[in-house]
Amino acid sequence: MKRLISLLLMLCFVVSNTVIASADVQSSEDLPFVERAAHMYNSSLQKSVLNVSKAGELTTTEYNSIYIPVKDVFKSSGAKIQWDGKNKITTIKNQGHELILNFSGKTVIPRENQVVVPKE
Repeated sequence: MKRLISLLLMLCFVVSNTVIASADVQSSEDLPFVERAAHMYNSSLQKSVLNVSKAGELTTTEYNSIYIPVKDVFKSSGAKIQWDGKNKITTIKNQGHELILNFSGKTVIPRENQVVVPKE
């Protein structure tokens, strides 16, 4: 019985020291914004390249992630881009036509001059 009690006391001692040691590590929320951003970067992310050709001139933009902003894809065409944050829908208007990028998870019924991607 004494061995069991001494074993439990040693176990409690080890666990309490581990908890105290881990409390000394600074939380990432306590770091300034720039340092938190540096910690978020993952060097294993793939890079993406966007090539846009207009009037025979090629423009290349490299991104440090697999995502390319919608505005960068369509800005050279002169399209107007609108983001509806409440409904999570992006509307891209150009020459009387509209491309709807639907991130809402709901079904969007297109009008005659619209294309919805994805439909739901």
